Amino acid sequence: MGLNQWIARKVSDPGDYANAYSSGLIDLSLFLAASLVAFSGERSTDGGAQRTEVVFKDHFALEMSGYEPVTKDILWLAEPKVEQMATRSLFGPAYRHATAFLCLYSDNSARNNMKSSNAELFAGTLYRSVATRCAGKFGFDRKPQIALQTIQELLPLFLCKTMLNYETFGKGDGLGKILDHLTLSSDGRTQYAFVVGSKEQPLGCAAPYVKVLTEITENIKRCVGDMRW
Repeated sequence: MGLNQWIARKVSDPGDYANAYSSGLIDLSLFLAASLVAFSGERSTDGGAQRTEVVFKDHFALEMSGYEPVTKDILWLAEPKVEQMATRSLFGPAYRHATAFLCLYSDNSARNNMKSSNAELFAGTLYRSVATRCAGKFGFDRKPQIALQTIQELLPLFLCKTMLNYETFGKGDGLGKILDHLTLSSDGRTQYAFVVGSKEQPLGCAAPYVKVLTEITENIKRCVGDMRW
């Protein structure tokens, strides 16, 4: 995920930075999507899904609720691989939601650190650049303008004030917003749930989620500091 590589070359303005940054953001979206899938479990619903608990602190609790985990292999969980997780039906929705969420988070981070005009230029360029890069991949339409529309339609789902509820991961926070919209397959026959971990048991998708957000924030702050935007 080396974010520092995104700004290794000189950039002339926030729009130029957004173009370079978007390449790394796609990598982060893939990593986050793979992490969400790796820490997921599923169960058949026979088309009669009912709303149930979707976040669990550990795999034991997940299994006790009737979900079959994708994996409990520590090596896979420690460093989820896109090529391993992309074969799962959940990966496409996870990637699209992760992409939209990280675009929104990057947009907000820029607005919190850049001057208003610079943040507007960064955000406008970022959404278009990301849409171009993800078009035709993992369920995004091949046309960038339609991929952009998909991202924009997903953004309202992720509006929240708390990125992570440190008392109960995935409850009333940004991570929970993502997971809430990944709990049911498109045909309604498969339910998904997720191991998020906890302060006492950190093995879960909350850890890679926080890692991604931290790298985004640090990257934007560093670039703003270097360029005095």
